[in-house]
Amino acid sequence: MKITSHIKNLFRVMILLSFCCCATPQTPQSNCVRDGFEFGKIRGNFREEFWNYYERGLSYAEGKCFDAAIADFKEAAKLREKDQRQARTYGVEFIDYFPHREMGKAYYELGKLDSAKQELEISINHYPSAKAKFYSDKVLKAVLEAQGKPPDMPKFEISNSDNLRTKNNWVSVSGRAEDSSYVSAIKVDGNPIFLKASAKENDFSFHVHLSEGKNIVKVEAENVLGMKSEKEVVIYLDREGPVITIEKFQTEQIQGKKQAAISGFLSDDSGVSDLFINKEKISIQQGADIDFNATVSSNDDKLELTAQDRLGNKTNMQIDLSSPINAHAPVLLAALNTPPLPKDSNPPNIELMGGLSDTQTVYHEEIYVQAEVRDDRMIESVKINEKPIFRRKGKQISFGEMIKLKEGENRIVIEAADTAGNLAKKEAVVIRKIPQALQLEERLGLSIALFEPAFEKNDKTKKTGSDFQTALEKAFQDKKRFRVLKEKGQCRISGKVAESSDLEFSAELIDTETSEVLLRADVYHQAKSPEILKQLADGMANIFIRKYPILTGQVLNCEGNQVMTDLGLSRAETFGGKDAKLPVRLIVYRDSPMDAIIGDARITSTREDRSTATLLKGDSQLVKPNADKVITK
Repeated sequence: MKITSHIKNLFRVMILLSFCCCATPQTPQSNCVRDGFEFGKIRGNFREEFWNYYERGLSYAEGKCFDAAIADFKEAAKLREKDQRQARTYGVEFIDYFPHREMGKAYYELGKLDSAKQELEISINHYPSAKAKFYSDKVLKAVLEAQGKPPDMPKFEISNSDNLRTKNNWVSVSGRAEDSSYVSAIKVDGNPIFLKASAKENDFSFHVHLSEGKNIVKVEAENVLGMKSEKEVVIYLDREGPVITIEKFQTEQIQGKKQAAISGFLSDDSGVSDLFINKEKISIQQGADIDFNATVSSNDDKLELTAQDRLGNKTNMQIDLSSPINAHAPVLLAALNTPPLPKDSNPPNIELMGGLSDTQTVYHEEIYVQAEVRDDRMIESVKINEKPIFRRKGKQISFGEMIKLKEGENRIVIEAADTAGNLAKKEAVVIRKIPQALQLEERLGLSIALFEPAFEKNDKTKKTGSDFQTALEKAFQDKKRFRVLKEKGQCRISGKVAESSDLEFSAELIDTETSEVLLRADVYHQAKSPEILKQLADGMANIFIRKYPILTGQVLNCEGNQVMTDLGLSRAETFGGKDAKLPVRLIVYRDSPMDAIIGDARITSTREDRSTATLLKGDSQLVKPNADKVITK
C-alpha cells in the first residue's frame, strides 16, 4: 500500500512538472495607465501567440511602460525570430512584425544604449526599415555625445572626380564617405542615396544625366551628429567635334597632279588627337588649340579633312581645289583720277551639313548641328544662337554644336561676319515632338488603395491613411513616372499606417495581372503634422520611382515573338541603385525616321547585360533588330 501511495504521489509530481515545463510562459500583465488610459491591451483573446505578445508590447511601449514592452517583445522573438513585413499570423491575416526594432527603441528610451544598438542592428540585418535606421542613428548619436569626443567631418573619396570628360549622356560615379562619427546620409544634388545603415565607411554610387558642357554635381555627406561636408564633382559632356579653321591654302600643278599646301588651326576643349586629309593621317601635335601645316597631292578637285578629339568626336570639312579660298583679289594699279577700288560686299557663305535641312521634325531632345562657313577674305566671327564659335580668323571654318530642344518649334540661327563687315545669317527650324512611347499616356497605370491601420482601426488612423493616400497620388502625378488612375490599373499600391505619437507608412507595389509583389517601401517620422505627411508621401514616391526606373534600350534580336534587348539587371542597378528592380513591362518602338509603337512586351528572363521579352501585342515581323528601341512602361 505504501509503495502504491508513493508511486501515485510521484506520478502526480511528474504530471505537475510536465505542465510547468511545457506551458508557454506568459509575461504577467503590468498595470500600465497613462493619462487615464490603460495600456497593455490587445484586440481579442490573448492566446500566447507571437502576434499577441508583439501587439501587447506595442501597447505597453505607447504607454511608456518600456520594461513590460521589452518583456513581451522578447517572448514574441522567441516564438518568431525575424523582423519582417507581412508576417502571417493565422489564415490570410498578416502583420508587419518588428520585435527587435521595437525592443531597440524601448531600450533607447530607457537609456540602455548597448542593448538598443544590438537589437536595432539585428532588425536592420533582418529587414532594413526607415524606423530602425532612424533609431539606430539616435543611439549612435547618444553614444558619441556620451564619449565627449570632438566630432569629425565626413571625408570623401570619389573615383574619376578630377574634371572627368565623357561623350556619354549618362555617367556613373562611385566613391566612399568615411567618418568616425558614422556616415548617416549621402545626397547627390539634394537627392538621397539609399544607405542600409549608418557606418564609419559607406560606399556609394550614383548615375548622373549630363548636359552638354560643364556639369557640377554636388555630393553631400552627413554624420549622425549632423555635421556635413560637401564635394563638387565636375564632369564635362563633350559630343562636339573639333573646330577646323583654314587660314591659308595654295595649289599648284606638279606632274599632272594638284598639290595643295594647307595651314590652319584646330581647337577642341577635350583636346585634338588626330587629323586626316583624304584618309591619310597627318602628323600633328596634340592639345586643345594647335596649328597645323600639310602638303598633299590629289587627283580630284576636292580634299576631305577629318579632325578628331580625344573622346572620338569628329568634324569633317571639304575643300574645293578648283576655287582656292586663299586666292587674293587681283592687284590693281590705281592711276591718277581713277575711281576707288570696289569695296568687298560679298558676305560669308554659310552651309548646313550632316543632312540638316531648313525645316525638319525630330523626336529627340537634342540635335547636332554641323555647319561650314566660307569667305573669299577672312571670317572674323561666327555665332550659333548667340554663342560664339570663333577662336581665330580663317577663310573656311567647320564646326558642330549640340543644341538642346524644347518641345515644339526651335529656331537655330547661325551668324557670320567677315573682316570687311559683311554679315550673313542662316536659319533652320527644328520641330521637336515627344515620341508616343515616352508620353505619360504610355506609362504603367497605377492605382493607390486606402492605407489601412496596421492594428487598431479607429477613425483617427483611418483619416491619416486616407490623407496619405491622397498625398501619395499627388506626389506620383507631379513626378509623372506612373499614370495615376482611380480605377484598377496594371499595378497598384496597397499599404498600412502605424500611428501613435509617430508615423510609419509601409506599402507594396503589386502587379495586378500576376499578383506578384514587385517592390516594398516604408517611410517614418517621429512627429506628426500635415506637412510631415506630405514629405513622407513624397519620399515614398521617390523610393518607388528609384527602385522601378524608366529605362531605355535597344532591340538586339527577334525570333518569333521573342525579343532580346540590352536591358539587364546591371542597367536597373546602375540607374536605380542596388535594390532596384528591372521593370517587366516594355514598349517596343521606333523614333526614326518616324514615330511608331510596334507593340507591348513582358520580360520573361533576365541576365546581367540583357533580357528576353515576349511580344504580347504587335507584329513581330515589324521589329527591326539594332534599329528599334524598348522603354519600360
